[in-house]
Amino acid sequence: MAAATMHAWQRSRSTPRSTGSKSFLRTYSPIRPRRRGYPRSLLLRILAVATVVTLCLFALRRELVRIYYLPVRWAPTDFAGAAALAELPLPPAPIRTLGRGDLGHDFDGRYVYMRELAKGGEGTARLYEDRVTARTVVIKSWDRQRNNALPAELRPAFDGVADQWPTEIQATLLFAGLEPANSTERAHGTASGFLPVVDYFLAKSTNWRGVPSHTWHMVTPYVDGGTLEHLARRLRHERAFTAEELDLRFRQRFEDMLVALDKLHSWLFCHDDLKGPNIFVVASHDNNSTSDGDDHDDVSWVLADLAHVRQKQHPYHVTASWTMRRQWPDCRINDVRHLVNTYLQFLRAASADQSRFNVDFSMSAQPWTRLYWDFMSEPTSATGMRERSVSTRSKPKSKLELDPQPGSESIDGDAGAGAGADAIPLTSLSSYRLRSLANTVTRQLAC
Repeated sequence: MAAATMHAWQRSRSTPRSTGSKSFLRTYSPIRPRRRGYPRSLLLRILAVATVVTLCLFALRRELVRIYYLPVRWAPTDFAGAAALAELPLPPAPIRTLGRGDLGHDFDGRYVYMRELAKGGEGTARLYEDRVTARTVVIKSWDRQRNNALPAELRPAFDGVADQWPTEIQATLLFAGLEPANSTERAHGTASGFLPVVDYFLAKSTNWRGVPSHTWHMVTPYVDGGTLEHLARRLRHERAFTAEELDLRFRQRFEDMLVALDKLHSWLFCHDDLKGPNIFVVASHDNNSTSDGDDHDDVSWVLADLAHVRQKQHPYHVTASWTMRRQWPDCRINDVRHLVNTYLQFLRAASADQSRFNVDFSMSAQPWTRLYWDFMSEPTSATGMRERSVSTRSKPKSKLELDPQPGSESIDGDAGAGAGADAIPLTSLSSYRLRSLANTVTRQLAC
């Protein structure tokens, strides 16, 4: 009996049963199971850690490059060529005394402190009341005295106290000039295209240790109109403008900026910091039209903040830090690119329908889009860009176009959206596609 049982057990081991039992096949299968690999979750974790480490190393490299080239970035600007073309004017009072008023710092009782406007890495901009001219001015103060050497012809006026001064003061005096003390026009640099200097001086003071110190200050007009960013917000809340309508109203202002930029470039200098916050909107005081107060046509745009002005052959323009910031080798062409992008950013921010702007811009469906695409395909100077802008201006619509007949609305139902007959209807694009398109346009117009 025991022998028969042993024989049956051996036969069952050699012949697989056809019972279909998965547990039996798994237990007695002659094929060894394959070895398992790493879990998918572990691989994903390793990939995520590797990605984070790579991004950190890339950011660290950028920061190290930036720090390494900081001395080159802030190297003095060579104004030797410009000095032969323009003479630096002297201020009415080269040295003033810094006092303590009721609200803050006052200067000789003439400039009375009102409030602080902005604070940066190099200095502070504050609002003051000029008691001599009875108007509001902005005084920019520098905490550090570095950059350019004070010209030899100006040193006697400052009693030899300082031998250096900020680049912005010298650049603004050269390109915008010093506003006359008895000026009543208050044109704010509309003739030169730059925000002028009202006054500049060296202030004597004593620090908390009782040690005498000297700081540079530059006085400029206070512009009520603000910057391009403020103008875009006002226009957007005023009514539903299209990009085409805005371009018809402000293309001339863009071309005026090209004229001012061409003056800078003709002297072989570059602005190197063109963006919306550095373009101010100045209202004209010779407006004879019967405006209701919401007309923004009779304004001028002026360039400001010349702290980063450098000569064309400045060593910073050929560094890795310059190219890593997505700047072009020729700083003059780079300035024109930034001005074109800034103007289109203004049109986009002031437009009522930014999705329509993004689609028209990507498809080059309007005349204003040619400013960007023609320049990117064939970069040109400020003069060439102005000529190209004049040739691609939009023509004002006729009364028939402004009052469309029934049934002539745009295909996507956005009446007055500025879309042409070949425009892509917005309803045919998904929300994901619109967001992706918005991100792409933002990157393309980045300054």
